[in-house]
Amino acid sequence: MKLEKATQTHARLVCKALDGNGFYTISISWPGGMISTPNPVAEFVSQTGERHTVAFSSDYSQVEATGLRQLAKGYYSLDVRLSDLSFSTEALWRDTEEIYIAEGLTTKCDFPLAEADLALKPGARTFAGGGNGYVDGEGIGASFNSSGDVVLGKDGNLYVADTGNNRIRKITPEGVVSTFAGGGGSGTRQAGFIDGLRTAAAFNEPSAIAVESNGNLLVADSGNHAIRRVTTSGEVQTLVGNGTEGDAEGTINTSGLNGTARLRYPCGIVSAGTYIYIADSNNNKIRRVYESQGTVTTYAGSGTASWADGTGTSASFRFPSGIITGPGAIYIADTMNHRIRKINTANVNVSTLAGGASSGSADGLGPAASFTSPRALALSASGYIYVADSGNNKIRSITPEGQVTTIAGSGTAGYQDGPALDSSFSNPRGLSSGGPGKLFVADTWNSKIRLVLTR
Repeated sequence: MKLEKATQTHARLVCKALDGNGFYTISISWPGGMISTPNPVAEFVSQTGERHTVAFSSDYSQVEATGLRQLAKGYYSLDVRLSDLSFSTEALWRDTEEIYIAEGLTTKCDFPLAEADLALKPGARTFAGGGNGYVDGEGIGASFNSSGDVVLGKDGNLYVADTGNNRIRKITPEGVVSTFAGGGGSGTRQAGFIDGLRTAAAFNEPSAIAVESNGNLLVADSGNHAIRRVTTSGEVQTLVGNGTEGDAEGTINTSGLNGTARLRYPCGIVSAGTYIYIADSNNNKIRRVYESQGTVTTYAGSGTASWADGTGTSASFRFPSGIITGPGAIYIADTMNHRIRKINTANVNVSTLAGGASSGSADGLGPAASFTSPRALALSASGYIYVADSGNNKIRSITPEGQVTTIAGSGTAGYQDGPALDSSFSNPRGLSSGGPGKLFVADTWNSKIRLVLTR
């Protein structure tokens, strides 16, 4: 951050925002009564190159802001003209979660502090990824290949199951993308089944990712029919499976690949303290790993690809994928049944929270709502469930009572940042809550990580 090209009454504020982002509100304020109530000013869309002119005044001073421009690497400049003030050419910037503030500006008047706020407006924007490919870099300078899932780690970084690149990628809060693990396989996409440290390890279509309480990652390595663990130091280990598909309860791996449990294209994983739950997608079952006992058992699902509520294995799913846990419950995106299912952990009773007999995109309560191939779920602190409604190219929310509302996405497959319901996605398959009002989306067929602000 810096203040540059200062003159007696003119300054240019240069603010750093996320690459490719749009839809901001800018406010400028001076304490001590000059502008007692900062006023929001014009919205702008960074991708269009539009410039907006704004002006407001108080009893003491007039401020005019002109020439809002997008610079390289996500920087924005705003020309500010002030009456009866001059600035030094040095300023100290501090960075809050979403606002960049200039401090320590000196003036000829007795007003020692000025603030320039760049606040994100609600809506969808691009956090990282500039197109299909494999490039580490910053923001839209990086690229993914069918980004399958995303999770917020205990360290504050995002981790991405980069399905088409067969790698696990890391994104810092500043948007810097690097390769955390994978890439030690063969072929153009470096697919393989190899345990090892960071890039010496290999995956085959990793499609889901979760975080454990100690910060380790769990990966549903779908093409290898396995569950992999990635430690905080980047060591990749195989917890369940040996690389061949199957349908068997049994044991986890404790030495090499000695376990007897077998999965078939798992596409969902969640850690819940004592247990790990797996959406064993092509077996149409929910598996439970009791690691301290070394066992893998079938928790729910008959194995028949159909729809039936019931208890435990008397219930049926059809390609379950996204799976999360909440207080006293497990929630599942029952993808090909176009429903969101709920398992009561007290009695393993499986019920349908939302979605009806056929696919669709209707908002509504419980079975009156409809989805099309929902693939991922996330839980907010307030108990709302977010759904990546992949076939509808939308992000939906469900209240604890089962009321479904569309919160982002026009429903048309495409790529567009902007106000939530005007934005567009293409087959989003991953979600992670980033804190109050913030949701990260793995926009799979756009090969991007998007950020949706709901407030």
